[in-house]
Amino acid sequence: PPVVMQEGDANTASRGMFFMGAASSQEPKTGYPEPDATGMYRLPVERSFKVTYIRAGGAVGSAFRLPTLVAGVQAKLESRTYSDYDIVPVEGATIAVHLPFWTPMRGVTALAAVAGIAGAWMVARRRRAEKPSVSAAAWEPSRLTPLGVVTSLRRLERERATALSDATARTLRDEIVTLEMKYFGPNATEAAAEASENELRLVIEKWSQTAR
Repeated sequence: PPVVMQEGDANTASRGMFFMGAASSQEPKTGYPEPDATGMYRLPVERSFKVTYIRAGGAVGSAFRLPTLVAGVQAKLESRTYSDYDIVPVEGATIAVHLPFWTPMRGVTALAAVAGIAGAWMVARRRRAEKPSVSAAAWEPSRLTPLGVVTSLRRLERERATALSDATARTLRDEIVTLEMKYFGPNATEAAAEASENELRLVIEKWSQTAR
C-alpha cells in the first residue's frame, strides 16, 4: 500500500518503507485474490442500497414483504428497519405496517358517510313535513268492506265530534244508520253479499273531503 506521511518527515517515511518491505514478504492470512473467469481480480466488498417504495394505489396491507436476491446470486442481503429511532436488523421476511387511525382514505370515507347520513336525514325530514296529517286520515279503513266503513265512520264521529257542525254531525249519523240497515239490517243478507267496493269508496271519499 502507498505510504502516507506528513511533508518533511523523512524518518517516518523511511520507517514506513521498512515495514512495508518486511510485510510484503509474508502471504496474507486469507490468501491472495484469484482472478475470475474474465481475468478480473474482484475483492470482496460490502455494498449498501437505499430503495424508496411508493404505493401506487389500492388498500394498505398489514405487512410489507422484504425484497430478496435473485436465485443464483452469490451475495448476502441484510435488511434493516427503524425501531425506536434506531436501525436494527429485520428478523423474518416481512415488516408489520402500523398506520395511524386517521389516514387520508379514512378521512374521505368518514366525510362521505357523514354527508350521506345528513342527506338521508334531510330527505326523511322533508317527507315527514310533506306527509298529510295523520289525524285527518286515521279514521279511514284499511279495507273497503261494509263493516270496515261503518266502523271508520263511527271512529270519525267520535274523534271529530267537536269539530263538526251540528248539521254535518246529523248527516254523518244518518249515513251510519243507513249503512247499518243496508248491510246489517233484517234484509241485509243479499245486500251485504252484493256490496259494491266503488260505492263504499265513494262514501269514504265524501267524508274525507268533509272532515278536512
